[in-house]
Amino acid sequence: MHKNKKDNMKMHQKTLAIIASCIALASCSQDPISPEENKQTRQGTTITVEAMLSGDVQKAMSPRPAAAAWMGNEETEKTTRTPIATQSNGDVVYNWQKGAKIPLYVYITDGTNHETLPTTELAVESTTKGRFKVSIPAKYDLTKVKIAVATGKENNVDNGAWAASIDNNGKITIGTPTSVNVASNEYNIPLYAKLTPIDSDGKGGVVQLKMLGSWIGVRAKSDMYYASNISSIALESDVLHMDGELDLSTETPTWTAKDYRINIAGKEKSDTISLKGFTIGGPSAGVGTTKYTKSFYVWAKADPSKTSTSKARVYIRDEASTMVGAVYTQENNYSLRNKFYREAKNVVQFVEGDTYQFGINASLADADGGLILTEYYHNSIGIGEHNWIEITNATNKTISLDGYYLVSPNPTPVFGKTLYVSALKDLRLLHRATGNVGMPSNSTTTIPPGRSICLGSGMGLLNGFSNVVNNGTAYQVINTRSGNGSHTAVSGGDRLPKFICKGGWNVDFNDPNNNIVDNLGVMVVYNPTDNKLDTYYYYMGAVDFVRTKEQGMNVPQKNFLPEVWSYMTRGASGWNYLGIFNDKDNKFQKLTGYTRAGSGANFQKFNRDMSFYTTIVHQPQP
Repeated sequence: MHKNKKDNMKMHQKTLAIIASCIALASCSQDPISPEENKQTRQGTTITVEAMLSGDVQKAMSPRPAAAAWMGNEETEKTTRTPIATQSNGDVVYNWQKGAKIPLYVYITDGTNHETLPTTELAVESTTKGRFKVSIPAKYDLTKVKIAVATGKENNVDNGAWAASIDNNGKITIGTPTSVNVASNEYNIPLYAKLTPIDSDGKGGVVQLKMLGSWIGVRAKSDMYYASNISSIALESDVLHMDGELDLSTETPTWTAKDYRINIAGKEKSDTISLKGFTIGGPSAGVGTTKYTKSFYVWAKADPSKTSTSKARVYIRDEASTMVGAVYTQENNYSLRNKFYREAKNVVQFVEGDTYQFGINASLADADGGLILTEYYHNSIGIGEHNWIEITNATNKTISLDGYYLVSPNPTPVFGKTLYVSALKDLRLLHRATGNVGMPSNSTTTIPPGRSICLGSGMGLLNGFSNVVNNGTAYQVINTRSGNGSHTAVSGGDRLPKFICKGGWNVDFNDPNNNIVDNLGVMVVYNPTDNKLDTYYYYMGAVDFVRTKEQGMNVPQKNFLPEVWSYMTRGASGWNYLGIFNDKDNKFQKLTGYTRAGSGANFQKFNRDMSFYTTIVHQPQP
């Protein structure tokens, strides 16, 4: 996010005038007020109030064209109420449609009495004109009455922000949607007018509307081969808040920020909001190419009592990451789900009414590589090692296997504290069956976009090997022919974690420079009491552990997220799932409830560094 107009990936700001084209409610002559409207009754006096923007806002900007392109993607404005469009330079334009009715909260005081009046409506007469009626109770001194207002939520407009409620002391709670509909161009705009005297004769008045808060624009691109749904974003800032109260009872309205939606002492303070219809990557982006999604906007308000000292960030998050909850800053070196964010180039003091664009590049190439573990099967040792590992290229580009390693640690002392390492540089060197690889016409040193390789071992493996080869589901099939007597990274580790590493085989989670790209079977938990990461090995039983497209962002994970994985028994799966990145079906179950050797513990804590391992077994030998 930058402030250079020449670079559309950078932050773009406008003054409060970004709303001039939409709500530019310019000063106008009063419509005649009927005798009935002006008559004093037991209910008081009904007056008509004009709404307009302040002079500074009116001078700042004139309306712009309705449709334009931003960073190469066309976005056409729709002729519906409160639409939002993006200009070629990244600026945002809002427009009101004639005839729109916007709920309006009104606070009234004469210095002695004060209250909130029943909700009325602001009638939009054009893009430059609007007015509303208000009934002033008889107890008020009309020569001293002042009113303050704030706009509420429009019918059938669910994005943006608005005044959700107001109490009799003039304190307004700001509302935001539970989920932003990315496909919609309609947004509620939070406007307010400070305490303003009505006409001394009690016949009318004029208020000046201003925009509350700032807008955060978000869009993303990805080199993922498979389309991935983004379930939420997280906004990390030391001054911005999505929730708070505006007090209209004083001459200068005051803002009180509420707690961050994720507020973990010593770990993280950020806001989050869920999304509907936001997908990144996929074949539609084109093999070897990427393009940005349509932009959407969320509202936030800077705390005026604070000065920002850190760079704001916007994270995009898949379903599994959203379920986990926080975006642990301390785990940036351990969890690649934190890789996908955009950070402001500089520390920004957010300005009321301005729009700040964050363009996020969710590149797997920038996240240490695009190979991910998508399936793992491990039978019990009692009946032999029937192991399968499925590795998928989740990017839209062909990946060289050079520099990648499959690693399996066995920290059990009885097995010699061994680290098993299989270099993936040339799959033929891992094949021990007949001297030929399963798919001889396919490469053994690269994987095409979206395709998978299968590595297997153990007695009776040839049945499954032949099945997968004959079905042609995998791009490449390799039989390592290992087992109890000749462990490899495929068979070794006794149902303990499997890792993909790039550029080495450092599996030490205590080392922030570890080169783990993806793993199955390790959970890393941040401990705020000592500011350290606790590592737990997951015990994996005699089932298929299957990663699915629907929940995960299809990206490498350094920090094990069980939410990304499902499981099924080998009997239920047969060999039908090997060689493809799986779609969910009714055979899948949630990955929960597994215990280690009946001890009742899902995970075993294991905080060791690489020096713990006394033996390293390579296949092939280095």
